[in-house]
Amino acid sequence: MKQTSINKQDIAWQFLRKNLNYRHDYEQNHTGTMHIIKNIGVPCTVQKTSDIAAKEWGLFAFCNPRMSCAEQRPFWSIAPTLDAEIIPDGQTPLLPLIHKSDATVSGLLLLDGDLVLRIEHAMKTVQLRVKNGLDFNENTCIALRLPVDLSLPINLTKGLDLWNIASGERFKKLVNQTKRIITNCFASLTACWLERAIAR
Repeated sequence: MKQTSINKQDIAWQFLRKNLNYRHDYEQNHTGTMHIIKNIGVPCTVQKTSDIAAKEWGLFAFCNPRMSCAEQRPFWSIAPTLDAEIIPDGQTPLLPLIHKSDATVSGLLLLDGDLVLRIEHAMKTVQLRVKNGLDFNENTCIALRLPVDLSLPINLTKGLDLWNIASGERFKKLVNQTKRIITNCFASLTACWLERAIAR
């Protein structure tokens, strides 16, 4: 799939890759080629111990600043990331749905064993963090875990983005209506949460 326009994460990478301090940190921490895992159904690299320092830059792993977004796709630790768990007896595996929609999927296996999946389609990018990432494969079904806190509206929106990508164009109208309802419903709730948080 060829991207025709640039998304927010691409813009962030364009700025970060030009930052001289980031370039210095990359050179100090870069330890050679990335190890690639082939048995999980998507292109997947492995986080290295040296990548822990990348969190200061909002990344799960260092990316080469000489490469553009077209050449590599960063995994952002500061981007909204949906928590997911593998369901052993699920009915609909995730990856076949994603592949039918012509979305691109890539993975990063973290040092703690979790798998971060980045799913991209058109102008939407969704990141999932799957517990026990080595158990993930082409036939894996997942369940999203949405904590009820200040991140709930963002997580619901990202969950709907994932649903929109997985279901293709069939349910786009329903997704847009649901997003409007969520936005209206949670705007006042978020304001109340923020007032309480500031009051503390």
